[in-house]
Amino acid sequence: MNKRFLGVLTFAFLVAAGASLVLYRVLINRPAPPIAGPALTQVVLATKDLELGTVLKEEDVKLADWPGRCR
Repeated sequence: MNKRFLGVLTFAFLVAAGASLVLYRVLINRPAPPIAGPALTQVVLATKDLELGTVLKEEDVKLADWPGRCR
């Protein structure tokens, strides 16, 4: 192999290794993003089976958390 080619190849390898090391150090020291829980929406649920046309009272329904967002 040509000595000049070997020198250029060695230099390119060292530059690539150095750039990889710098990128690794930057990425490894980055703080982790906060883990957010699932978005919850409150929905109204029936507490028992209701007949069609039933007038609702407060004890017939309840609020519950539901995963996801309303659109």
